Amino acid sequence: MTSREQFEAWFQDRYAGLLEESYFKLVWVVALESWQASREAVEVVLPPAINTEEIGRAISKERTMTRLALAGIKVIKGEKKNG
Repeated sequence: MTSREQFEAWFQDRYAGLLEESYFKLVWVVALESWQASREAVEVVLPPAINTEEIGRAISKERTMTRLALAGIKVIKGEKKNG
């Protein structure tokens, strides 16, 4: 479940029945726009590559960058940018 789906499920569960009223439809729109803006505001600066010998297991910077991108988080430094 994506974070958006989690947010929508939480909102609809918490305010079930109220979404039929026009005021709460407006609240829903504002809440959704706020959620979207909060996701766009998240940016990550990746550190230099980690020496895997020091930590005893391989950590793939590329895999980390891909996972962040799939979560909708902007990678602003690193070998590759998204968004």
